[in-house]
Amino acid sequence: MEDIKIGNNIVISGFGDVEADKKAVVNKMVSDYARRFQGQCEKFQRLQVTMKGVHAEEKAHKFEINGKLLDNGRSYTSEVVDHDLLSSLDKALKKLENSVVR
Repeated sequence: MEDIKIGNNIVISGFGDVEADKKAVVNKMVSDYARRFQGQCEKFQRLQVTMKGVHAEEKAHKFEINGKLLDNGRSYTSEVVDHDLLSSLDKALKKLENSVVR
């Protein structure tokens, strides 16, 4: 699985087979959420987002997105499975954001 680093503390993996235009949106979305996390966290340390393909049949393809956020030694995780890549990514990052804000 190919890891892509965005800055010093953001890593995305599993997005190697995604089309270039969607990959650009993924990078932008993850970067935008990371900026938000930096403002909301006590001490933002790392954001890792991993994608896995689930049920890779042509009509029933699903994406599993796993997110992990490290904030001042505390770990927050999220997992979302959905048919739409960008929607599942947004939901997983939103879950992390909601966990930090609490």
